[in-house]
Amino acid sequence: MRSLCDANRHVRQRAAWALARMEPQLDQILEDVVATKDDYALQAFVSELERSGAVEKIVGGFAGAGRHSAESALMEVVAEARKRVELTGKAVAASAGSL
Repeated sequence: MRSLCDANRHVRQRAAWALARMEPQLDQILEDVVATKDDYALQAFVSELERSGAVEKIVGGFAGAGRHSAESALMEVVAEARKRVELTGKAVAASAGSL
């Protein structure tokens, strides 16, 4: 978990890759990542969950347990992470264009 909050992007990506493969504990790991209040850690983890296909498993687990509010919260997290990634990409592109 500490590596997921590392300042180095590559370290965060590798930590997210490893954590996303810990299927029996993904729900708890997601809660722990959100609890860090580290946007970069959250982005790395959610991105890796999307790449690995685990987002569907987590959402399916929430729905199966009758926890619809948890499902919507996860979808909100994913949507916000996507927005931040898009905005960061646009800001980087704009900065590169102005140099």
